[in-house]
Amino acid sequence: MEEMSAFVARDRARMSGAMRQAANATVAATRHQNDLIHEAAAMGMSQRQIAQDNNTNQATVSRILARRARASDPTT
Repeated sequence: MEEMSAFVARDRARMSGAMRQAANATVAATRHQNDLIHEAAAMGMSQRQIAQDNNTNQATVSRILARRARASDPTT
């Protein structure tokens, strides 16, 4: 029984590490995608075109752009 518990604990720890790595990769990919969205907007692309190019919704692009604008606004 103890052997089984040790196996389960090792398996959980390994899975937890894998999930953390996946989450970190997702965050990095999301930051990269957000950076690309901001670059495209700065070049004058429409939110609709940016959304199509990034396989996302226009409302998502709008939120991403607004979030950074709020973060850089010193009056908020």
